[in-house]
Amino acid sequence: PAGGVGALAPEEGWGIDVGTKARVMDQLWLTFGYFEMERSNVALPVAANSTQFTQIGRSRSRGLELELFGQLTDRWSISNSYALTDARIVDDVVVANIGRQLPNSPNWQGSLWTRYN
Repeated sequence: PAGGVGALAPEEGWGIDVGTKARVMDQLWLTFGYFEMERSNVALPVAANSTQFTQIGRSRSRGLELELFGQLTDRWSISNSYALTDARIVDDVVVANIGRQLPNSPNWQGSLWTRYN
C-alpha cells in the first residue's frame, strides 16, 4: 500500500543457488557459488527510520560468492569470503523505481578471519 497505510500483501519468491567446493590443500577449501532470487511484494520503509512501509512490485538479486577456509598450517586457520550482488527493482507501479538498486542491499561484502594457536 502506498504511504504505508493498510495491510501488506505476503511476500512471495523463488531462488536458485548452485556452486562447487574444491580442496586446495590438505585442509584448505575453496567454495564458489552463484545465486539468483526473485521476490514480489517486497516491503520497504517509506523513509529512513520509518515505521511505515510500502511494497514494490518485484525485485531480482543475482550474485557470486567465493570463500576460502581451513587450515594453512597445524596452528594457523583462516576463513575469508567475498560476495558480489546486483539487487534491483525490476517491476513497480512507480516507473522511476524500475532499475534502481534495492535499498539496504550491498553491492559487495567481504570478511577476513584468521587465528593462530
